[in-house]
Amino acid sequence: MKKLFIFIFFFLLLFSSSVLALPSWFEEGTYIKYALPMPEDKGSRDFQIFTLHPALISPGIYQKLSQVSEVPEDALIGLFVYGDVFLTFRIVNVTGSVALINVTLELYNIKVNFWDSLDALNISTLLTLNLTDLTYRDKNGNVIGTPSFFIDPQNPPKKGDLIVKTSLLKNYGVHIGGDLIVKNVSYTVHMNQTLLTYARNFTPPYITVVSNKEPLIWAVGNGSLSSSSSFEAIYDFNSGLMIGLMPPSQPSEFLALGIIESSFLDYTATKNLHKLYKSGEDSVKWWLQGFNLYETNIEFWELKKVEAPESSMKYFFIVGLFLLLIILVKKLRGEKNEAAFADNTACILIPSLGNSF
Repeated sequence: MKKLFIFIFFFLLLFSSSVLALPSWFEEGTYIKYALPMPEDKGSRDFQIFTLHPALISPGIYQKLSQVSEVPEDALIGLFVYGDVFLTFRIVNVTGSVALINVTLELYNIKVNFWDSLDALNISTLLTLNLTDLTYRDKNGNVIGTPSFFIDPQNPPKKGDLIVKTSLLKNYGVHIGGDLIVKNVSYTVHMNQTLLTYARNFTPPYITVVSNKEPLIWAVGNGSLSSSSSFEAIYDFNSGLMIGLMPPSQPSEFLALGIIESSFLDYTATKNLHKLYKSGEDSVKWWLQGFNLYETNIEFWELKKVEAPESSMKYFFIVGLFLLLIILVKKLRGEKNEAAFADNTACILIPSLGNSF
């Protein structure tokens, strides 16, 4: 069944348009929230880390952090988060070939540089999304990267496509190998498993996008950071919406927020996953361990409803199956005609051979 699905999918891609299309839910007012909720029985070592570059954050964020901690202008800022984390995407405006996307990262129960307490911090930015090539642009028109929260399922990313222009960090004293680009796109990950999230459950197939891994080094004075940058996310096949962002991904929106490195894990999802292991349900159900879909106002298409599907890919599958059926019927008819022709030829040749003796 898996091989049949993959064959049909790639067969359809050959006949599909290469022009990028927006999902039907992409409109003003749509919001998608992802979460790393902390369980009530969390351990003392359960926390998330987000590393900020002072030159990339807004003056307001820098001022708020400076009020609770000594934050040098030439040093990285480490946020150790012991509470919930929310990542929200909101489509603010869509005009012609441009959309404005508000991205907000909410952090609760924070230790700035591991020591100084801060109850909450909201890091937010407004990004300009070019809808012709689905890339974020800065105020000078330079490409930052592609949106992480959705893809075009009819024209999924291809190997070598840009994900995040991490090479921009070289302008801020960060040594990094290069940009994050698509290394692999898979349609078989969690093929037999329902993905569970806080908002709803998703059924296969899924589209998984994985990037290359680039080393990241920052060093100023006595301070240094040695890490790596990569990206991995899983998308709903019908809507193109991101279901989950896998750790330790560095999406383009993080770069726009001033985050150059992070270490995160959904501890609640991890506990839920352990329960599935114990019950033996892990073969058919699964929890992702990164940012999971938490809340959205998108209306998903359900199989039990008699209405148009979220994505026209379902129609492509029906058409594809129909075309394959036609090809199969023609092939069978061709074989029958060839057999009939051979029989008739034999009937004609045998008497003629008999007359020759």
